[in-house]
Amino acid sequence: MRIPFFFGEHELTIDVKNRLLIPSQIRKSLNAELDGTSFFVTLNGTIPWFYPRGYFKELMDIQVGPNLSPSDSLQKFTHLKLSMADELEWDNQGRVLLTPSIMSRAQFGKDRDVTLIGSKDHLELWKRDTWNERRELLISESPQIEEWGQKTLLQPSPASNEPVK
Repeated sequence: MRIPFFFGEHELTIDVKNRLLIPSQIRKSLNAELDGTSFFVTLNGTIPWFYPRGYFKELMDIQVGPNLSPSDSLQKFTHLKLSMADELEWDNQGRVLLTPSIMSRAQFGKDRDVTLIGSKDHLELWKRDTWNERRELLISESPQIEEWGQKTLLQPSPASNEPVK
């Protein structure tokens, strides 16, 4: 599985026709044959998460394999991730049309100034004011976040503590 890698902040504006320009830096990082030319969009709360089509499908195939009688929990997960997902294909100018359901669920309303952020394997679309508040909070908590990262993410695996033979 090819895992995409997204990073950075992109201040954008949703136009009056609900189109959002996907920056060329992002489009260039995708391989049309593997990733497709569209995004699957799901919501995490009110924040739309954008996944390249090919990666999203592979991720769902891994997380939810074929099943003739899924459990209630699995069915709920499938409904959450698939029935409320939208597929957005970009046009020749690199714009995607945000559906009315995305605009409504994300509560964009008349607020069309947004920030598209990279979050490793997906993109997130935030209201610009909300993202700016979040960024300030992250900056103010950066010592604690760094400490957590050092303890949790950067710990050597048990195998790396074994002596070299």
